[in-house]
Amino acid sequence: MLEIYSKDKLASFGFVGANTIRRDIGFEEPKEQTKRFTVYKRVMYALLGVQTFTHYYDASNSTYLMLNNKSESVDQKFENAKKMFEEIFPILS
Repeated sequence: MLEIYSKDKLASFGFVGANTIRRDIGFEEPKEQTKRFTVYKRVMYALLGVQTFTHYYDASNSTYLMLNNKSESVDQKFENAKKMFEEIFPILS
């Protein structure tokens, strides 16, 4: 991610903190606030702060979005990204 940002100072990022599935022991972590999501959220705030990116997240779906503050219309980009997440991952809606 930092490599992409170093090449494109207008880059924004988003991810889903996938839930752990261990079929060998019959374990499936709930999709709400997964371990990955919790760790990624802390790391993003600690490493990148809020000066460069506006952070949005949905803990119930473990989704995270960081929109570059240099971008035009951060609020509109958030709405567009939200629609994209819903289209790609309809179960999140």
